[in-house]
Amino acid sequence: MKVTAFILSLLAGIFSTFQSFIVGFAGAVGTGLAKVANDQKIKHEAGGMVGAAFLVFTAAILAFVGGAFTLKGRTAGWVLLTISACLCFFAASNSVFNDANVWGGVYAFSAFLGFFSAGKKPTAARMYDAHSEPSRIRRQARVTVQPRQPAISIPVRSLTPVSAQPMSAPKLTVARGGNVVGEFTKAEIQQHVTNGLLAASDWFWDAGANDWKPLSSIQ
Repeated sequence: MKVTAFILSLLAGIFSTFQSFIVGFAGAVGTGLAKVANDQKIKHEAGGMVGAAFLVFTAAILAFVGGAFTLKGRTAGWVLLTISACLCFFAASNSVFNDANVWGGVYAFSAFLGFFSAGKKPTAARMYDAHSEPSRIRRQARVTVQPRQPAISIPVRSLTPVSAQPMSAPKLTVARGGNVVGEFTKAEIQQHVTNGLLAASDWFWDAGANDWKPLSSIQ
């Protein structure tokens, strides 16, 4: 029904548009001649033809849009076609443009078809929904929510080879007057001796040595 309504509204719109131009042109010419002849009756009828032609042309434009909406199954389609029919009937009742009743009848019939087909899906679409809905429900039932796993922090290993990593210098135990002063590396001991914090006569003991030795013996 939607396709039929669309085709009828399209054909009626095309022919009524063509006829409205002819009637409007004739009305305009008649209005000009009536002014010259000063005939009020002809002037009134010619003016009515121009107005009716404009209404029929407007109805055709609305019918084009309404037919397209009807083809898509929208409610606005039959509403616009109904307005088009009313415009044509009004134009015919107020002028000598009697053919407007024909176009109004076609628009009204198209609106009737569009009203009963609005919002309905094609048969294939309804069958597809009928078959797909249970499947969709079954798929949703099979879906289980997996608990979110906590993020695992993986330490990044150093890319520096073991052989290339710096080795800490061994520390020596330093004593003065029988009391341990602290543990220092050879470089620290030499620096402290230079600064006067340690004396060359102080003693140090290394882990692999057999006895205490003076700081002055450090090379």
